[in-house]
Amino acid sequence: MSSFLFNPYTILTTLARSTATFDNALVLLSLSCSAQGRSALAISVLAIATRMALYPALLLPAILLYLPSPSPLATRAVRLAGHFAAFLAGLSMLERAVAGSWAAVFRNWSVILGIRDLTPNVGLSWCASALAPAGDLGCPS
Repeated sequence: MSSFLFNPYTILTTLARSTATFDNALVLLSLSCSAQGRSALAISVLAIATRMALYPALLLPAILLYLPSPSPLATRAVRLAGHFAAFLAGLSMLERAVAGSWAAVFRNWSVILGIRDLTPNVGLSWCASALAPAGDLGCPS
């Protein structure tokens, strides 16, 4: 039953001390809770996943639309988005209290939000030229 734990990729991920496994587990738990209609738990777990990495926040609109509720969509979306923001702020405050400064809080997302050079790299241009027919890069003339 737990033979998947002997997968070399699982072992290497563990040895690399990556948190991607926890990020993925929290996102899946949030999606599972939203499928079961447990809105508060789904939003809270999504906030925890967002605190670890910024990208799970992109799932917030999808989860807000998917959760069943007798109240109108706009009212429910505002209430749950407020719950998400409050829980995320609470997690940030807790992290600040444990770490003793705001530096640890901002360090999490600074890698994602602090990218200064967004120019495409050589690999991207090679991929575009490899997919296009010879002499045509798909640009209208």
